[in-house]
Amino acid sequence: MSTRAIIALPVENGYITAWNWNDGNPSNLGAELRTHFTDTKVINELISHHSFGSIAGPRFCKRFYQQFKERFDNCQIKFIELSNRRYLISHVNDGRVIEGEGPNGFFADIDTMLQCDLNYVYVFENGKWKTYK
Repeated sequence: MSTRAIIALPVENGYITAWNWNDGNPSNLGAELRTHFTDTKVINELISHHSFGSIAGPRFCKRFYQQFKERFDNCQIKFIELSNRRYLISHVNDGRVIEGEGPNGFFADIDTMLQCDLNYVYVFENGKWKTYK
């Protein structure tokens, strides 16, 4: 089973979000966000993709590619490079809408996010990541 998570950034009257399908636990996604996503410009870039499998660095992506080369060649999996040299690993089935999600990944509040089929919510507020379960 995947560890699913929502990544959220406060906006007027709610939150814009991205859905992370795999490895969303604090030791993986939480550490990735705290280490590599501390600037709102990069966080907005991440959230603009709205849905992806997971986030990784270049070394992991190289090993992952070697392991699943046939899926990349058949366009089932792709890497999306962000401006901070982190990569979104995206699968052909990523991009589905989360129940309760508004247009462009909008949620009115954290409680509504926590009612989704997920494990964690990460919110970037006042320059820090907060984790909700």
